[in-house]
Amino acid sequence: MYHLAFGRLERGAVTEALALAERCVALTEEFKLQVLQVNGYILLGIVQRTFGAVDEACTTHQTALRLGQQLSSPALIVHEE
Repeated sequence: MYHLAFGRLERGAVTEALALAERCVALTEEFKLQVLQVNGYILLGIVQRTFGAVDEACTTHQTALRLGQQLSSPALIVHEE
């Protein structure tokens, strides 16, 4: 789903990309695929931002960040100094 959604987004089919990204997140939640779930939320946020839903996209990206921190993902951990 992730790659299909990303491909649709790149080709400008934003409505299809949104549906696929939402399905991607739903599947990763259903099957507890946490590592893939982070990527799904990141992509969903990107698609939401493309639609102009900036507040919704920020919330989605914060969810991805929280999940990444729970997984101790170095790519998603915010280092505060």
